[in-house]
Amino acid sequence: MKKIDLEKRKRIQTVLDINHELFQALLVAFLILLLMEQLWTGSVSRYLDMNIFLGIVIISGAVAVLTHNEEKRHEDVNKKKWLIISAAAGVIGGIIIWYKLSQFAFGTLIAVIGAILIFLLSWFIAEEDDSPVGKKA
Repeated sequence: MKKIDLEKRKRIQTVLDINHELFQALLVAFLILLLMEQLWTGSVSRYLDMNIFLGIVIISGAVAVLTHNEEKRHEDVNKKKWLIISAAAGVIGGIIIWYKLSQFAFGTLIAVIGAILIFLLSWFIAEEDDSPVGKKA
């Protein structure tokens, strides 16, 4: 009986791990498609209902967050890599904001501030993940 329970738990954990990875891929795909739709109106919505896709992402994300196993943390990513990722996110975010707001008087200023905020938020989130306060010994 215990062997069946163990096998069942392993299967459930495998499904949850797959869902966790699937959520990450769906979220990235959704954000890219949303960006494409914002830049080229109708390029995505003509073929795909973004509301249904968003619902799938939300459901998958809720399951991933509620069933996330904190003890199974992978090794920490070094700070230099996170600095590059945060800087790239800030630059890309700033370019997108500038593209959408370039016709306004303060569009460039808002884009620069947005880029700085995106960089800082990305960096702080990375630092929070690396801090020893939230980790279990």
